[in-house]
Amino acid sequence: MLAIWSLKIINLNQYVFSSPKKRSIAIDGHQTSFTLEDIFWELLQSYIQRHNVSLAFVIKSLDMQRTDHHKKEKPLKPIGLSCMIRQFITHDLIHSSKLS
Repeated sequence: MLAIWSLKIINLNQYVFSSPKKRSIAIDGHQTSFTLEDIFWELLQSYIQRHNVSLAFVIKSLDMQRTDHHKKEKPLKPIGLSCMIRQFITHDLIHSSKLS
């Protein structure tokens, strides 16, 4: 039996896409860099404003938990800082939308 699927096309005209941009921040005197697309950067800035915390605090917290994760979960592939930030922001966005 031959199945024919009709494909719906998502209209992307309403969205703005960007390439990842390298961002740098000093944490405890050490330069740390990560790459984020503009949308994740904007969401991170929004998180910082909503929770009244600094960028350095958020990045340091995520980086510390990321390195703790590596120690506990040796078999898993290490998580890069940029990936950790994207996942954190996505989790926050999902959690925030469930509370509204």
